[in-house]
Amino acid sequence: MYKAKQVIVMRRDLKMRKGKIAAQAGHACVEAVLMALVRHGRLSDVRVENDWIRLADPAETSEQPAADAGSKPKGAPDADKPMGPLAYLAMGMFGRGMMDDALAQRAAAVRTGASAPVAAAGQPAEDAAEKDTDEPEVSPLQAWFDAGVAKICVYVDSEEELLGLAEAGRERGFVVALVRDAGYTEFHGEPTYTCLAFEPLFPEQIDPLTGKLPLY
Repeated sequence: MYKAKQVIVMRRDLKMRKGKIAAQAGHACVEAVLMALVRHGRLSDVRVENDWIRLADPAETSEQPAADAGSKPKGAPDADKPMGPLAYLAMGMFGRGMMDDALAQRAAAVRTGASAPVAAAGQPAEDAAEKDTDEPEVSPLQAWFDAGVAKICVYVDSEEELLGLAEAGRERGFVVALVRDAGYTEFHGEPTYTCLAFEPLFPEQIDPLTGKLPLY
């Protein structure tokens, strides 16, 4: 059973073709996960085993030296070192020269530790301190990879609703990938916001925003 999930929100009012919907949702999902991996410094922890992508347990990489203050985020590839599969994908989406700055800036305005889940809106920081310290904290990103990358697709019926969700998510400190289609194949050449995807989050974090939206 999954503990964390990734929520994709589509615009139903655009009446996109099924292939277009799949392409737009896929773009949003990949971008949100890449942004989350960079934000939490986990891009270099991605592993491919038996044709399955997983996120290495923090213990597997705990011996790596910590980055110096002001250095680029962990997970951003060095020019002279091999890159992992998602780093190659990120380079294709953003360009190698943009990996350190643009991707990290798009990831979030608020950076959090790799093991600390983002607090839900209105939740006091003290709540986290009251948890049982004997239980190791697991980030929603780690839990999402470990349990099988659950995804939920819901819909809204206007651009206004879509942009409102994106803004509300960012205000809560969540990574939000908002897709704006160039309009070359649909929408009469007009750039159009089609969908968004949130980073993997625990239900108690994301459900207040999307829990009442209908399934697509």
